Amino acid sequence: MAEIERWLPERQPSLRACAGCKANPDRQVLPGHDGCLPFIAGRRTADQDPVEITEGLEVWDYDLRPGRVTVVDYSFQGTPDGPLGIVAWHMVERLDGKGSGMFDGTRMWTRHPVDGRRPQLA
Repeated sequence: MAEIERWLPERQPSLRACAGCKANPDRQVLPGHDGCLPFIAGRRTADQDPVEITEGLEVWDYDLRPGRVTVVDYSFQGTPDGPLGIVAWHMVERLDGKGSGMFDGTRMWTRHPVDGRRPQLA
């Protein structure tokens, strides 16, 4: 196997990748073969009009606690085209200063899912 600086799960060929990417001994998509990359879920919020997740974005987490995204795409889970696929997880610091958590975009909203409020301390 050829040496690589760092194995990146988001650069692993999807099941729909071309034969060249699937045969690459580095297990990474070849440069310029963006069509061979896997879909990565969780990079947008669960809002009715999804928002791209960026550092500093204020969100409601899945327990409906207000927070701020501190790290984007912190980790990935699953395998390309597997049952879960690859999911981007993000670090969210609670606005009340009582901790943090990791959430994917399907577990965060920029507007409260019931009443539409923006995240803020009570």
